[in-house]
Amino acid sequence: MLIQSNWVVCCSPSYIEKHGEVTHLEELKKHNCLAYTYQAQGSFDWRFIKNEIGKDSIEESVRISGSLTTNNAQALRKAALAGFGIVYVPRCCVYEDLQKGALQAILTDYQPRQLGVYAIYPQTRYLPEKLRLLIEHIKKAYQNKKEYF
Repeated sequence: MLIQSNWVVCCSPSYIEKHGEVTHLEELKKHNCLAYTYQAQGSFDWRFIKNEIGKDSIEESVRISGSLTTNNAQALRKAALAGFGIVYVPRCCVYEDLQKGALQAILTDYQPRQLGVYAIYPQTRYLPEKLRLLIEHIKKAYQNKKEYF
């Protein structure tokens, strides 16, 4: 694994001003949630883990709906920036927007999904040195930007 990719639920401050705060998963059902269809399943079922002090973590999910579905995270990012709805995307796609305040993370009491980022290559008995060095270089580059993930 090269790095662990954390996801985030976010929207623009203008969306919150117009449609109200979202503090519980069930409230997502009343909002325009924009679906990321890149993954094979779960595009419309947003899954989270709720960590409560002194209790076991609980996995929760909510079925969302909205007016836009796409397999392009940057299209979702632009729609969210325009105040069009709420998105659930890899944090690296919106990290700078979150830092600038153009997008705002919501439902921060819930832990969003995490997915590993892997280097995939054909199986071989001996890993060529240049491939090993490339993977090492990519992993180091990701580690240098780990706050994005």
